[in-house]
Amino acid sequence: AINAVNTPGDNDASPSLFKITQPGSYYLTGNITGVVGRHGIEIVASGVTIDLCGFDFAGVPAMGLVDGITVTVNGLTNIAVVNGSVRNWGDEGVDLGLFGAVGCHVEKVLASGNAGLGISLSTNSVVESCTVTDNVGNGISVGHGSTVRGCTAHLNDGTGIAGIGSATIADCSAYNNATGFNVGLGSTVIGCSARDNTADGFVVSSASVVSNCSAYSNGTDGIRAASTSVTISGCTSSFNVGDGIEVPGNCHIINNICDGNGVGAGTGMGIKATGTDSRIEGNSLMRNDIGLDVQLSGNFIVRNTAAGNGTVNYQIIANNKVGFIVSAPNSLAINGSTGGAGVGSTDPWANFSY
Repeated sequence: AINAVNTPGDNDASPSLFKITQPGSYYLTGNITGVVGRHGIEIVASGVTIDLCGFDFAGVPAMGLVDGITVTVNGLTNIAVVNGSVRNWGDEGVDLGLFGAVGCHVEKVLASGNAGLGISLSTNSVVESCTVTDNVGNGISVGHGSTVRGCTAHLNDGTGIAGIGSATIADCSAYNNATGFNVGLGSTVIGCSARDNTADGFVVSSASVVSNCSAYSNGTDGIRAASTSVTISGCTSSFNVGDGIEVPGNCHIINNICDGNGVGAGTGMGIKATGTDSRIEGNSLMRNDIGLDVQLSGNFIVRNTAAGNGTVNYQIIANNKVGFIVSAPNSLAINGSTGGAGVGSTDPWANFSY
């Protein structure tokens, strides 16, 4: 049990209410209230599991830059924190990242109202089934090779869920944060939703993949590739203030739906491509200010459909490789097993307006 007898704190350079100095399994036996100027639980050993047992681990007002649960030495590995509430601490709620603890796991933790990050982990770590709300920094931040799965981030002043390089983010939701998701080089984001974030829904870096995600009503772009060589596929980006999807060069933007982007002031594109050598294929572009806006040459653009965009359906600079853009004819009324008017072309690479 975590208590003053088994895990007494100290008053060293990192003063703490409780301190874990040996590997093993530790657990709470009741709610804990923090003390001004002290971390809640300080960890200085590898191979530690802390089970909060569903209890509340709460800070107090004006307690200073101290964490709820923290690592304070370098070189630790294999630390887990599970099953409880960590809230209202003067800095991070759960901080296993500052000193680079490797291979950590945080699961079923509610981190809210902390003055720094909600949950922070370093490399090769896992965060799953956690909820982070109303933290001053990012909700969840993980390092290289980490996975965040089944988590919800809401009302955080920073990014809801952030991954630094080669992170995998799956089945997560980010709502009403500054930015929804922000991931580094070589990351994968799959099956996630970003809604009503103040800035972008998703920001991704080079060699990353975003698939089967939803971006709705975000304050700038729905999905933005911050650098080249990004794949965005099977996503829906709708009613964002800026563009539905924005990419630089060398990207694949395939089989996405971009609907109603450009709400409010300014001009929002369904898809905006600002570089060269991208493949833009099979996307459905509807009711945006402009459907597809391609600003440099050398891109490959085929099999897209566009309808009802405010200014134009397609705005493409010269010297791109573009399948014929065809205005599909309307059919007569159909009541039976035959009919239709075709779509105006049998070219398998054609783009369509309708």
